[in-house]
Amino acid sequence: MKIFLVLVNVFLGCLAAPNGWIIGGDDATAGEFPHMLSLQWHFLEIRRHNCGASVINERWALTAAHCVTGTVVEQGGRLSVIAAAWDFREPGEHQQEIFVDRFVNHPLYPGGNLVAPHDIGVLHLEEALVFSDWVKPIVFPQPNTVATGTGVFSGWGNIQSDPPAVFPDILQRADMPILTMSQCHDALVQFGSSHLLNLEGDICTGPLTGGLSACSADSGSPLGQWDGDDFIQVGVAAWTIFPCGRVGAPTVYARVSAYIDWINENIAD
Repeated sequence: MKIFLVLVNVFLGCLAAPNGWIIGGDDATAGEFPHMLSLQWHFLEIRRHNCGASVINERWALTAAHCVTGTVVEQGGRLSVIAAAWDFREPGEHQQEIFVDRFVNHPLYPGGNLVAPHDIGVLHLEEALVFSDWVKPIVFPQPNTVATGTGVFSGWGNIQSDPPAVFPDILQRADMPILTMSQCHDALVQFGSSHLLNLEGDICTGPLTGGLSACSADSGSPLGQWDGDDFIQVGVAAWTIFPCGRVGAPTVYARVSAYIDWINENIAD
């Protein structure tokens, strides 16, 4: 029962009501994250930002598995991605929207909107993205490497610490310290959720002092590190503890370097 109450996928449809954005983030600059995608859910007359995603190449995007199984698989509708989005109130001249025509989730992710390991998937786009200064692909890290130091995260997730949730129109960003897996495991023990951590396939960020975290609607968004003009994506946002940004609670991501072979096999066409 305790785990059900405190775990939350950082997905729009989940129980969440945290403390800050990306809890504790700031407005990004227009064009700062050209790899960033808004994953939009279309159902009947509903249209909403559902999750984040990132550009792999002209026809493929990377996101969290539950971003698809928690909406389209369970409820129907379609997904699209918006590239070069920044402020939802004012679509920019560089924006591109393309529908998703199929997806492949990691076979070990159980489906639904569950907090579970292997929460990673790829999206195939109906048409090719056009690359420019405003739309660029991420770069994969070396296989099986584990990032250290500080990562940068971006998303349109909840920015309100207490209910009701508040979702920003402007893309948010934050620099987040990357935790060791032992730090992350030990932090999750106090919440009774350490057994959900995949030591071989996850990566975590702090700070454990609270006030900075991914939150609902940040699922699928990229954590990475800049190398010149290249954004090396090290994580795909998956889940955190409710309420987001609480003291002692890390944000958990699927570690991209653990899944590079799987990704490449599934985007080979």
